[in-house]
Amino acid sequence: MTVRGRLEDVTISIPRGVTAILGANGSGKTTLLKLAARLLKPDRGSVEGPRRVGVALQNPYLG
Repeated sequence: MTVRGRLEDVTISIPRGVTAILGANGSGKTTLLKLAARLLKPDRGSVEGPRRVGVALQNPYLG
């Protein structure tokens, strides 16, 4: 897997009921969600939170 960018020095607290993460292309939304869902392991630091997380990643291309 090739990683183009990276998140650095991120601390985030997501309150209950949040249903969307918004940001510009390439801002790290997918990386953040994959880390939260433990689909990726951080190179440094840790991910804290519930062990069971629901994430729906969508392909932007309609076929």
